[in-house]
Amino acid sequence: MKIKIFSLRFKILAALSLLAGITFFLVTHLTIEHMKQLGKYSVDACSALGKSVVYDSKNALMDQSREELQSLVLSQAQLIDIQLKRVAGEMNLVANLCSRYMEAPQEKQDDLSIYFSKERPKDLNDRASYYLSGGVNPDAVNGELNCLGRLQPILKFVNSNNPGSHIIYLGTPSGIFISYPWTLQPAGYDPRLRVWYQNASKSHEAVWAGPYISSTDNKLVLTCAKAARNKEGKVIAVCAIDVEVRSILKSLISTQLEPEGKVFILDHEGDVLVRRELSETTGYSWDNEYKKENLLKSPDPGISAVARKMTEGNRGCADLAIPGEPVHFVAYYPIITTGWSIGISIPKKLIIAAALNTEQIIHRDVLKHSSFISNHIENSRIAYISLGFIVLLLILVAGAYLSAKITAPVLFLKKQAEEIGRGNLDLKIELKTGDELEHLADTFNRMTDDLKKYIASLEETIHSREKIERELAVSREIQASLLPPPWQEQVKGSADIDVRAMMEPAKEIGGNFYDYFMVNETVLFFCIGDVSSKGIPAALFMAMTKTLLAHEAECSLSPIKVLYNVNNVLEKDNDASLFATVFCGFLDTATGEVNFSNGGHNHPLICRKDGDFEFISAVNGIAIGPAPMKENVWQMETLQMNPGDRLFLYSDGISEALNEAGQAFGKEKLRAALNDCEESSSNEFITRIREEVRRYAGREPQADDIAMLYLSYYGTKANE
Repeated sequence: MKIKIFSLRFKILAALSLLAGITFFLVTHLTIEHMKQLGKYSVDACSALGKSVVYDSKNALMDQSREELQSLVLSQAQLIDIQLKRVAGEMNLVANLCSRYMEAPQEKQDDLSIYFSKERPKDLNDRASYYLSGGVNPDAVNGELNCLGRLQPILKFVNSNNPGSHIIYLGTPSGIFISYPWTLQPAGYDPRLRVWYQNASKSHEAVWAGPYISSTDNKLVLTCAKAARNKEGKVIAVCAIDVEVRSILKSLISTQLEPEGKVFILDHEGDVLVRRELSETTGYSWDNEYKKENLLKSPDPGISAVARKMTEGNRGCADLAIPGEPVHFVAYYPIITTGWSIGISIPKKLIIAAALNTEQIIHRDVLKHSSFISNHIENSRIAYISLGFIVLLLILVAGAYLSAKITAPVLFLKKQAEEIGRGNLDLKIELKTGDELEHLADTFNRMTDDLKKYIASLEETIHSREKIERELAVSREIQASLLPPPWQEQVKGSADIDVRAMMEPAKEIGGNFYDYFMVNETVLFFCIGDVSSKGIPAALFMAMTKTLLAHEAECSLSPIKVLYNVNNVLEKDNDASLFATVFCGFLDTATGEVNFSNGGHNHPLICRKDGDFEFISAVNGIAIGPAPMKENVWQMETLQMNPGDRLFLYSDGISEALNEAGQAFGKEKLRAALNDCEESSSNEFITRIREEVRRYAGREPQADDIAMLYLSYYGTKANE
């Protein structure tokens, strides 16, 4: 074994490391010495500057931010108060109109489609929808629907007049639910059980409910509801409008000072009604109770103290220290109409970061000392450039020398490898460098020896493969000779039938087969089969199965006995557990009667005269060959063929043919292809079906054997 003194990698790394180390040492030494001077001066100046600026800027910004935050929360509270008043006023209007229409009903309309749409319209804004709770008789509430339908234009106007509105609707004590725009309510929905209906029924004023999950599309909403009453004060309907929490957030977020600021609204009990995180409703459902967050019950005393002031209707601004978060400024103000309160918080660190006064002071000091720093940097730049040229020159000289020493054996090895590539496998490379290049030369020498052995072996392998291919070609010809001709216009002189068939293996030879012949003067035996395996084993099993089927068909006209006897012969020495699916039948050309039995094969298709191809409904029997069976596992069925009828049998290589996307051709595409080709002559029919399957597969190779048999019956005796 040869000992490597120094590897090629070591040589290269040593040279580069030496140069890099020298360069780094020189540059670092100069940099450190110069930066020490700059650093000392800069630290002393900035330290004094920072102390004088931070104190003044912090106090000024604190005061300014508190004033701006209080002004912002005041404007938002007034804006929301105006919006809530408008929504409540519009619901009072809708409730009053509802009372008027219910007490002064118009002439009954038989067609409620002028108001409502039972089916989903193309434009949801064209119609309102109505939903009847469980147990409600439609005839009993038809009069109410006529009266309430007149509100549809009002609902449409109010909804479109509120950009943040999600849906406007009303419910009645009788179980009617009307909504605009058109919505699909979930099964089991009853408006009388919803909190907005129950709260409004107990009050003579407009009430607010929520937040909760809407039943229409699981959005988080707040609801303003107003009960419509008759002259006696009895509730005849509850009108309501949903305002999506997300829409309220959009109008608030746009006015925040910073993206990290937070906006929230509390009701008089301390429950959070609106907050950015509440717009996410993933995992919630309308029929489950939505759990509200109550800030009065917060474990943090600072949060609960601010929440208590807000629920008491106070206004102000406070510092709030939340565990795990920076200190926030929180400003809050009451919303008079509903008794709610709005709060806006901004992290204290963001306010301090915007210190304009600090920036001005620092800028003056930077100008004062810029002259010293500029001169020092210029001197350093000249020194660095001079040093860079010297180091670069050293690297170029050393690199040229090292590259010549290192690449010389590499070039020699390259020339020798090219000589080997031209076919000189007897060449031996002699290279003594004591590193990886010498080891590579030895590898080339071993490779040439291995190549000579491989070429000799390859020639022998090619000779053996050519011999196998010749034998397979002969086997394919023998297998094809076992099958009857692909077509016969008159089978043994019979003018009553026309048979076309084909078998195309996926490999050189395959396991699909077909057969047909006249058992006697009037009876035609036909069959099609598919062996479970492929290649040579399938071909041998196919030949045995076909021969046995033909023999049994000549001995018995019963398809059951044919399958039974063939199965019992095949299973005796079937150690490989091969099996074959078979469909066989006997056609009486005089009467058109077909007796058939299915041994687990694909169902054939029949085309009646002037009709389309349809699948035959046949009982699926057991495939033959794997085990001994009783005779009654197969059933004989009868099919009557009339003059002009056609029968199509196929193997699963057709229906399971895959395209480039991995999708199967399928039975429905097969049936459609047969119907498209039914006008073709018998000569073209099989060919067109095969071309259609090939066109569908595209570049995808054939994965399974394909067999088809097409039988046309021209008998003159019709079915009586």
